[in-house]
Amino acid sequence: MGNTPSLIADPRVIPATQEIPETQKAFYVLEKNTDLQEVKVEVKTDVAVPKPKSGEVLIRVVAAPVNPSDFGVWTRPSASGNDYVPMVAGTEGSGIVIASGGGFVANRMVGKNVGFVKPKNGGSYQQY
Repeated sequence: MGNTPSLIADPRVIPATQEIPETQKAFYVLEKNTDLQEVKVEVKTDVAVPKPKSGEVLIRVVAAPVNPSDFGVWTRPSASGNDYVPMVAGTEGSGIVIASGGGFVANRMVGKNVGFVKPKNGGSYQQY
């Protein structure tokens, strides 16, 4: 993976109070294939950073593992028959809450380290 572009910023360098950029990098599955070597992927560098709504938070992703279930999503059609591609890959991750859309609990999460599964705005292989 020597030439693979990094999707994750070093958490020791960027404070939780950083300015939120307009765009981010994200790892997309463009085309599924039962042969994992033939799955088409791309790192996009101009993906909009989501804006959290009331009761939601924005997480700066620090780590997002690659699990066997991730490979399954890339190689098998979904049960509904819709392949949902292109899609941001990844089903879980961890990071730091850097913004809140408002709400009693969400406001108190800013600055906290958190783990998450199945993010609403796509997969976990993106910066936010």
